[in-house]
Parts: sequence; C-alpha cells; structure tokens
Amino acid sequence: MIRLLIAEDNPIVRAELVRLLGNQQDISIAAAESNGQRSLERLRSGVECDIVLADLSMPVMDGFEFSLKLKKEFPMITVIVLTMHTKEDFVRRAREAGVAGYLLKHLDGDELCDSIRLISTGIELYMY
Repeated sequence: MIRLLIAEDNPIVRAELVRLLGNQQDISIAAAESNGQRSLERLRSGVECDIVLADLSMPVMDGFEFSLKLKKEFPMITVIVLTMHTKEDFVRRAREAGVAGYLLKHLDGDELCDSIRLISTGIELYMY
C-alpha cells in the first residue's frame, strides 16, 4: 500500500486528487493539506506517508521550499511534484530540492496513478 500525503492549495484540485487516488486499491490518502507548512506540521504530528504529492505554486510555503525541508526532516519520504510549470528552471530547482518525480497536471487519472506507482518503486520520473 502506498501511503500518500497531498499538498495542493486549490481546494477543487485537492478534493479531486483525494477522490481519484483514494479510490485506488494500492493507494491510501494519509492527509491532504493546502500548503507545505501545514503538510510539514501534519508529518511532524505523526502522520505517516511514503510519498508526498505536492504542487509547486502554493501560499505560505511553496513546493520548492517544502521539498527541501521535507527531505531534510524526512529523508525516506519520496516527493513528487504535480504542477502546470513546464520551464526547465522549475525542473532543475525541483531536482535540486530532492524531488523524485515531476509530473504535469494535464495527465489523465490513469497516467497519474501509474506514474505514482512507478516512482514508488524507486524510479525517478520527470515528465514536462
């Protein structure tokens, strides 16, 4: 079972991700938060997850800062970015922050689920 924490500021997108991913046989939603700071607080409070699926453009703490802090405090958690940003600079910064996957929001549900499963096996995946 892949335990997933979702960090996404858009409440509609966050709810849809919870619905889509939570309906998978092999994925469970550990938590869903609106920004990186709240997500870190949940992890510090004891919420356990294997993968964090994070947006880059979030208020309070963006995905880059969140990924850096998360990898420092919780190095065993895999970070996947789900974003609309296609610029090379964003991909480079995400890699520098320790992100294992860079996925675009235009993926359909099956592609997203398959990508999460693949990344959970230790394979890095950058689709931009």
